[in-house]
Amino acid sequence: MATEIQIADKQTLDAVNAKAGANTDVAGTNTLFARLKQIYDYLAGNLNATVSSRATQTTADTIKSSVGDAGDIANPSGSIHAKLSSIQTSINSPVVYNASPSDTVKVLLPTQKTTNTFDNVLAKRFVSPITGIIRLKADIKNSDTSTFVVAPILVNGIGIKSLPGGYYTKSIQYSDGGAFSSSSDTYVTGIMDIFVRKGDYVEVMLRVASGKIGYLSNFKVCYDEVTSNFD
Repeated sequence: MATEIQIADKQTLDAVNAKAGANTDVAGTNTLFARLKQIYDYLAGNLNATVSSRATQTTADTIKSSVGDAGDIANPSGSIHAKLSSIQTSINSPVVYNASPSDTVKVLLPTQKTTNTFDNVLAKRFVSPITGIIRLKADIKNSDTSTFVVAPILVNGIGIKSLPGGYYTKSIQYSDGGAFSSSSDTYVTGIMDIFVRKGDYVEVMLRVASGKIGYLSNFKVCYDEVTSNFD
């Protein structure tokens, strides 16, 4: 049996032809060709504007110079690659001491703290703003001269006697074994020099024989900043 092919009537074909239009239709006419012309005109105009607004070769060269190359020598004022290399060099360089122990007070935490237990109690804490050797001072006393009040020093949560060599530097007075200590019933000043790195947090603990009272006050962090060579 032959297949029937349906053909639109003339009226329908005329309507379709009218909507399609002709390739000479101008933009704005309500036909398919006119719409295509309108799209073409829009793209042609805007693409030209986009191309003309691209960076000039001079600008591109300037950007390339600012970024630099991966092999640029470290230079804090050079290209981006040179600056990154400079930062890496600084991070990998050996630690340079820039704090020297002195009696110049940089941090003062004066509040009196007490304890009546042999368990370590946190009395003071500070975060070191510098790398080098700093001097710690604290006034300590005990309610009973027959026992000792002890104030151990911790760096990043570890007693300085347990840290690698160099952290516990020198006991000057009323201090020993990485701690301030005294049996005096009047305030005496414990003094100790320790090494710290910038960002280390330093804690002063406090303990005393059970039933006695230990005191600590006027905690001081002292140092001078060594910022240049001296001849």
